[in-house]
Amino acid sequence: MKRYQVWRGFISTKNIEYEPIDLVLSENGLKQKPLINSKYAQLKIEKINVDLPIYYGESLDVLKNGIGQHLVSYFPGEGGSILCMGHNYIKYLKRLPEVEKGDKIVVETDYGTFEYTVYNTKIVHETDVDEAPIQDKEEIFMLYTCYPTNGLGHATQRFIVYAK
Repeated sequence: MKRYQVWRGFISTKNIEYEPIDLVLSENGLKQKPLINSKYAQLKIEKINVDLPIYYGESLDVLKNGIGQHLVSYFPGEGGSILCMGHNYIKYLKRLPEVEKGDKIVVETDYGTFEYTVYNTKIVHETDVDEAPIQDKEEIFMLYTCYPTNGLGHATQRFIVYAK
């Protein structure tokens, strides 16, 4: 594996600022970082009939079209945390709480297909950011949605699926 330092931009209230990040590339890994808010993968969870695009970004427009990936998380194959989210609508992640330990999650990219096995699920408060840590020691796919999935209005809890 080779480690490269690149610069990732983020928008502040005044202007665009940049911070350094590391991308880990292997012969099967990420060839080029996708543009922010662009589709780069497909998420498949057979058990709950999910087949949705994954976009690199977390804007409202992204979440209207599929699954968003936090800009500070890693990509499949890089060996770190992959943090994704989606709405709890019928066509999106409404059935996510049905996912259980041992179920499979598949992420298909143009540089490879990655299969993850669910090892835990958890309901957390929306402010419990420590429940979805970004780290580079182990590849963990985390997917969350608002909980409960049948509620109206603002949900203060999140249902998180953890898979390796």
